[in-house]
Amino acid sequence: MRQTSFHVNRSQKQITSVITCVGLAAGWISFQKFAPIPTTPTIPVVASAKPAPPPSSVASKVEGKAGAKVGAFAQWTERFLASPSAEEKRTLLDEGITLATARRIELKSLIAHDPRAAIAAAVPPVVRQQLPRAVAERLEERVNEAAFFGVLGALPGAGAEVGPAIRRHVRTDDGGNYRAFVYGNRAAQMTTERASIVGIAVDDFLAVDESPLRIVSAGEIPNHPNNLTQRRSVTTRDDAGFSADRVLREMASSKPIVEVCPVSGIATPVPEKTAPISAEQPVIEAEGQFQFLCSGGHIHEYRDALVAREGGNGGPSLPTNPPSTTQSTGYRTHLLMRVAFPEALRASVTEKEGYALGQGVQDWFVDS
Repeated sequence: MRQTSFHVNRSQKQITSVITCVGLAAGWISFQKFAPIPTTPTIPVVASAKPAPPPSSVASKVEGKAGAKVGAFAQWTERFLASPSAEEKRTLLDEGITLATARRIELKSLIAHDPRAAIAAAVPPVVRQQLPRAVAERLEERVNEAAFFGVLGALPGAGAEVGPAIRRHVRTDDGGNYRAFVYGNRAAQMTTERASIVGIAVDDFLAVDESPLRIVSAGEIPNHPNNLTQRRSVTTRDDAGFSADRVLREMASSKPIVEVCPVSGIATPVPEKTAPISAEQPVIEAEGQFQFLCSGGHIHEYRDALVAREGGNGGPSLPTNPPSTTQSTGYRTHLLMRVAFPEALRASVTEKEGYALGQGVQDWFVDS
């Protein structure tokens, strides 16, 4: 009896569903019959998008993590460049010098805490060359050259002040010595004898860009005096060759201009000394020189070659040179000496602590 009842109920449900569908279909046909036929295709109306924002300005590029003094100088730069007469520019000079001096202190702190933001807040070379020399010489120094990139791991001893576990520095051929602050790919880079360093510096603080080259913007004049390094942190050495003191020196000098493309070997006509770079001419700055390229597509190939030369992976292209050998590559043996001083009642570290310390050093070398 249950079986029969089940079939009857299911048949009733099916009949009810069929009647419902027929009714809906009839209603839809009736609506289509009396509905007006459109004479033109129906186009869905899309809400209009918001108007495009105005082109990015100098001030808008430094918003965010940059401080108030950096932003105030960017706003002054816009007012200075927009001034139509030389008389108005002269009235803004003293204010610009004051703001540039205050900005330098704030930018140095930003380099140590957020080097990416510091590089983004740097004044572009095409803007620097339009500023008065008295203002430009108070801005950050632009560093671009082949230099030594050193990485040092340090574990504080018992009772010592806790400092950064990894310290980096850049040493240039002319005696420059910087405390390096990195981000991106540079954070995993090991000690490199010859690295293509691109960045900005304030005194001895250097923010290193993760890219080994800088693309020269249209309108920029190579070797413009406002864009050359004015002050460099230099470590002097005594008669025995040991580091003596850190001083600042005036180190401005022009950079070589290479007209032969390093990828194709094709020579490119170089404009006159004071002529700006055109938008059609690809130019990069790397390893302390301006390099003209015959094609914009060669920028990525040249970048990959620079990365491979430093011992890293340049991307899909096969490296043309073998990875460089540095003091941080290969097998290394470390000796841990547990010393018990006469005035101490125990060794400086226990055997267990010694094993843990050695494991920490090994992990640092593997991760680096």
